[in-house]
Amino acid sequence: MPDEHEQELLTVLLTEARAEYDHASSQAQALLDVGLWRVDTAHADEELAAWTTVARAALNLNETYTRN
Repeated sequence: MPDEHEQELLTVLLTEARAEYDHASSQAQALLDVGLWRVDTAHADEELAAWTTVARAALNLNETYTRN
């Protein structure tokens, strides 16, 4: 589980990603066009792209892919 500082950093990342994709919806669409699965149309592309950015950051942490 992320500690308090890490949670704050991820929250800032989410806020910044939302702002970025709100101003560049074509970039959000380009990000969501990658992959094998269709995008859930129940949510705005910009919101999904922002959360994708946060998920990518978390999945790229050393703690995520290292056993020790």
